[in-house]
Amino acid sequence: MKTSLQFTEEQEKAVQKLLAECASIEIVMAMEVDVTKWEEVQVKLVRLTECFAQTSKMIEMAAMIYNTAKGIVANEAMTVPGVLDLKQDLQRNWIAGKLARAEGIYNRVETLLKDLRSQVEGYRSILAFERERIRIENFSQKT
Repeated sequence: MKTSLQFTEEQEKAVQKLLAECASIEIVMAMEVDVTKWEEVQVKLVRLTECFAQTSKMIEMAAMIYNTAKGIVANEAMTVPGVLDLKQDLQRNWIAGKLARAEGIYNRVETLLKDLRSQVEGYRSILAFERERIRIENFSQKT
């Protein structure tokens, strides 16, 4: 009995492509920025915002991989001798073990997208603060 889910070659290619897209976004997110230099913040914000172009496709792919994995595991549970005879808790653990990689991929994409949104909002706040500071500074110089 195999201990983990085996994807087909085509499915594995989709998984690797998705993981590469995650890595490319993580690289952009990891870039250091001096938040006291609003030009750097603007550049980072643009780069982060560009990442959103691929996020809907990524979550769709992650969901498809996970749901495909659930189907494969359900089919395997029906054909592997003894699985249906296990106690329900053991069946649940067996299924969870089989789905661990697909679920981990889905969770990685979901967490990445949440972190991306959070970073974008953070950098937008920094820029809004800087704009307000400049506005107040200009106003006080006029008076």
